[in-house]
Amino acid sequence: MQDQTKPGTLAPPELRILASSSTVEVRVIDTNTLIHLNPKLFLQPHIANFTGVYAPDYCFLVSNGERHVLFDLGVRPDWHNYAPRVVSSIDATTTITVGTDVSSMLDFGKSGLGIRSKDIEAAIWSHNHFDHIGDMSRFPGTTRLVVGPGVRVASWPGYPSNPDSLVLDADAEGRVVQELSFQSHDPQQATPFRIGRFDAFDYFGDGSFYLLNAPGYAVGHLCGLA
Repeated sequence: MQDQTKPGTLAPPELRILASSSTVEVRVIDTNTLIHLNPKLFLQPHIANFTGVYAPDYCFLVSNGERHVLFDLGVRPDWHNYAPRVVSSIDATTTITVGTDVSSMLDFGKSGLGIRSKDIEAAIWSHNHFDHIGDMSRFPGTTRLVVGPGVRVASWPGYPSNPDSLVLDADAEGRVVQELSFQSHDPQQATPFRIGRFDAFDYFGDGSFYLLNAPGYAVGHLCGLA
């Protein structure tokens, strides 16, 4: 195929995704939570008579056979129990229409999938903002917490050990916190590689689901590629 890249633009990188016949099922879980997006915080210039929108907050259930992980946990319904610094920020900047905790949706069968919170081997935080971290204490200690590079140092000790923390001590208490490094010395991944321009981690080890190192928006920001 002829290269149709316009002069002065960068050609897209080769993806170099390893061949695999394995796939995952990705299900979007709507917890019926809405977050008001104040245009003053996100948009310029000012738009007359536009007062913002209410955005849904989704969680993603990723399944590889009988192995299940959650990518992001949404907002905990009792958001007043977040760390005080987070509660103050929510009060000052947004309005939350609370829905249902994702673990409760699984445990009470509201998802209709027959998958319970005890079946979730890991919760993956794309980053540590309140609308993604949910309430880890709702999951058993067997559920690992997977985070990106630098998140452990940036997050813990949590509140109340650190009054200024954005997360809670309880988010990591009594469970394994797996911080991805994407480095050659990482024992979790013998051969680091890239997909396009992103360092990648083959989560299930069969080429069905990758976690991509996508820093910039937040410390240790991760994207998922199924």
